[in-house]
Amino acid sequence: MKKSLQLVGMALLVAGCSESAMLEGINENTKEYSNLIEFSNAFVENPTRTSLGVGMSFPVGAQMAVYGFQKTGDAVETVFNNQMVECTDSEAGVWTYSPKKPWNRASTYEFYGFYPYDADGLYEFDEAKKLISISSYTVKDAIDEQEDLMIAQRNYANPFNTVHMNFNHILSNVNFYAQVAQNVDMTGISSIDILELDVTGVANKGSYVQKGWANNHVAEGAWTVIEGTYFDFPAISASTMALTKERKDVAVDMLLMPQTLFFHEDADEKDPVLTVAYKISYEDGTSTTMERKVRLSSISGVKTNSS
Repeated sequence: MKKSLQLVGMALLVAGCSESAMLEGINENTKEYSNLIEFSNAFVENPTRTSLGVGMSFPVGAQMAVYGFQKTGDAVETVFNNQMVECTDSEAGVWTYSPKKPWNRASTYEFYGFYPYDADGLYEFDEAKKLISISSYTVKDAIDEQEDLMIAQRNYANPFNTVHMNFNHILSNVNFYAQVAQNVDMTGISSIDILELDVTGVANKGSYVQKGWANNHVAEGAWTVIEGTYFDFPAISASTMALTKERKDVAVDMLLMPQTLFFHEDADEKDPVLTVAYKISYEDGTSTTMERKVRLSSISGVKTNSS
């Protein structure tokens, strides 16, 4: 997202992954010699839960869309057009497709990819400009149903080498954590429990337009959100209610649409707002309930990593 968030008092953190954050990894040409065009992917170092497993590449059964072009002299041919390529070996990063296409030694090639593969028109690929766009997309409310949308780096591959597809995220990975601040005196306090944590006013629908290729290979683009439809923040579970000075997961691995957190002076209901209510219980049997509402546009961000 354009702003990551941190509330110091309750240590509520949000870490965002930029829309062009790269999946770092291995990109070595295979030493095996093959006349057939074969695909692989980079080892995943910074995955998200929805598509990838930690320390692994894409899971078996994952599908990407590939576009490929062959240039021989001045003639350019389309060799792959929204070709579905499927992962068959997660650890080795082996992918397959059908029918197989051969290399031509006298030609040069360039490849483009999108994840996940979608035959129903989720995205459009402009063959002339070699750019991807998404006309309308809605982020799902259920975290376990969300998709990790990614665009592969443009790949100029030489014949007889495996084509490695390295992907970039175009959604933001957002996480909320909670803990009691280290400077809070817990003397006489029996417990501190979250009663409510909610985020409202974050748009969940928009369109994406790729503008070009940074450094000639990394996708550059931006989302334009459609106001009026908003992400339904998940309810927190009982296991996250009781807080200590150790960090606890509240809502993690959400894939949200990158957007500027505007302050609407005349329309408070559209402002992205963080609401948190918590109860302090004392050892003498008394308690007090606190509630805070904070506009996300007023919170300073803290960048926690390079993604």
